[in-house]
Amino acid sequence: MKINHIFILLSLLFTDEHLFATEINKDIFFISSTPTPLSEGTFPTRLYSYDNNEQALNLCREVVSKQLGAEFLKVYYDERLIVIGSPPVKPDTVNILEMDDPMKEKRIKTAVFDKCLVCSELETHLVKLPNKQLAYTYFLGKNDSDVTMSWGVIDGKQIDYQLNSKAEIKAGGIPGGAIPGDFFYIKVESDSKLSILVGREKLNTNWRLPENIVFSQGDNVVAYVNTNNMLVLSSRENKQRNTAEELGKSTCYVFNKLSSKWKIIGFPGGRTEVRGLNEWLVGYVADIARKTQSPGSDRRRKHMAETGTPIDWRFDSANVFFSGILMLHNINTGKEYKIITSQGDSEILWVSDSYVYYRVNDELIKARILDQTIDTGQVLAKEDFIADIHWAFEGR
Repeated sequence: MKINHIFILLSLLFTDEHLFATEINKDIFFISSTPTPLSEGTFPTRLYSYDNNEQALNLCREVVSKQLGAEFLKVYYDERLIVIGSPPVKPDTVNILEMDDPMKEKRIKTAVFDKCLVCSELETHLVKLPNKQLAYTYFLGKNDSDVTMSWGVIDGKQIDYQLNSKAEIKAGGIPGGAIPGDFFYIKVESDSKLSILVGREKLNTNWRLPENIVFSQGDNVVAYVNTNNMLVLSSRENKQRNTAEELGKSTCYVFNKLSSKWKIIGFPGGRTEVRGLNEWLVGYVADIARKTQSPGSDRRRKHMAETGTPIDWRFDSANVFFSGILMLHNINTGKEYKIITSQGDSEILWVSDSYVYYRVNDELIKARILDQTIDTGQVLAKEDFIADIHWAFEGR
């Protein structure tokens, strides 16, 4: 009897130790980048991993050099891909970072700007084709016509295809730090069906709004997130402006693709932005700019750094008040959490198992998600370049 008890105890100890080791040994990668779509200033895109033993962020590799810089960076967790377009203004190179093999370099050299020397508009999207092939597509506005060109993500070869209802455009949402995000526009048809607008093209879908969700005619409807887990919509009219004393309100309309149910979720802040991290909808609470600065100005970087600009340059350009409040909502359980950092330059980077990783200025923080709240965070690292980390993912 005692032997059995000892065996069970040893088994439990081994299991707990194994689970703990698995938890702390998971590779969490972080990416720093400052895309500059409206200027020719350039900054590098770099990949880091956190070393639990050294308790430090280690540089893995430079994905895009400072000389090239980035026009955009978009993350697709379902497809385990990160796409960086470079250089700014005319991004004719698509850099692919595969989450399952992050040290591998892959670049697709496009000739898209040979056909559109002066483009009035540029949209780029990851498109999942009916044959399951992934294509990275440029939609370029050129006077009264469009130029559309696509390349296979796997082999880098140019693809000719026609958009139809069986193709799916993916979107990951908006990161923090006033960094450009990944979204597309929606048209609500008279029968409540939804169409995707890209460039001057309209892509019909099988999505239909329920009776309790109505957008007014002429409202700008945006799909902030479209992943395997969720479709998240909001609109200009569903973002209420703040008063001098209180935050405004943003309403998100979430279609849970696993349960096939719509849900209306309200967040504080009239300019709150969200992104999708698996089953989590996360975001930062923001409002129309006020007379006072976003909180924490004294702790924000004031100098030009190798990895990015002074933070308030972007904040002022965005004309937004960043409140220092972060939100998490699990679309499957309905549980919602709030992190109050009291620092305008803060954002959620990743949610893994029962932990949330977030950034506050130049600090990387990890905190446990409890049943009703989020525990006090542990500062994993503090470095100047952390202020330019806006994305993270878990390796395999």
